[in-house]
Amino acid sequence: MLKQRGMALLLVLMITTIISVVITVQQYTIRSTLNLAQQAKDFVAARAIIESTKEELIFQLSTSLLWLYGPSPELSIKSGFPEMTNFYGKSFEYNDVTVTLTDLSGLTAVLPFNEAAWRGLLAYGGATNIDNIIAALKDWYDEDDFLHLNGAEKRDYKQPGLPRNDLPQTIAELALVKGMTPSVWGKISPYLAYISGDQLNADFVPEETLEVMMGEYRAGLARDARKNWQDVNKAIDRQSGEQSTFYPSNRLKVEMTSRVNNAAYHISFVLIRVNGTERITQIAERKIEYSKVVSN
Repeated sequence: MLKQRGMALLLVLMITTIISVVITVQQYTIRSTLNLAQQAKDFVAARAIIESTKEELIFQLSTSLLWLYGPSPELSIKSGFPEMTNFYGKSFEYNDVTVTLTDLSGLTAVLPFNEAAWRGLLAYGGATNIDNIIAALKDWYDEDDFLHLNGAEKRDYKQPGLPRNDLPQTIAELALVKGMTPSVWGKISPYLAYISGDQLNADFVPEETLEVMMGEYRAGLARDARKNWQDVNKAIDRQSGEQSTFYPSNRLKVEMTSRVNNAAYHISFVLIRVNGTERITQIAERKIEYSKVVSN
């Protein structure tokens, strides 16, 4: 009798344990489903914030003098932007969205190719074989199979069809240039523009690349000028022959990030100002990204 009672008690304990496990799994599944649903809702909300703010930002840029003359505290506020608005890639808050604006004239151009700017950018990226990469870039651009000193032509690439031997069609393809490592490319690619001027506009060179592009002394003058909202080109005594224009170009890189709870939505694009068309701005190179915010 005692043995039967013991077996019955054991059976009850086993059934209770199984039921507890099933309930726990169901609770976990429900919580996970609710978390996913909330996250999806937050992503949609974050995207809605971006899309609304993006249209307002483009409208303000298109209908004010800010893009024509460049930011200053007075003009930024008058144009509906925060006082700290700038065109050299330093982030600021605009309608609860983190925004960076970078005039492409401050970035190294893929087209046209500027060897001095590329050398500076490769130095920033930590490249140790700058001469070889520059030569390989020249072989990528030119239309012949003649090899530059330390360069690279078809026999130097394992992949068929490389190098292009023509003008690059995208920024990303230059990651395949011989000698370009993933670490160097990852560091320099944010500071490349597909189309820009043949000379860098010092007013809009990003903070991170100031020293390699302008030298330590001029970079210090540039930072002081920016703190006081002065013209950087004038502060570093750059002559007009060194610079095609002291004003913003017609191409502006825009990056926008919104966060709702643990969800983030990021969009980047190049805004192009054009004359003589129905819409005075056009969007190119648009990229979007959803991400989960990692709490510290």
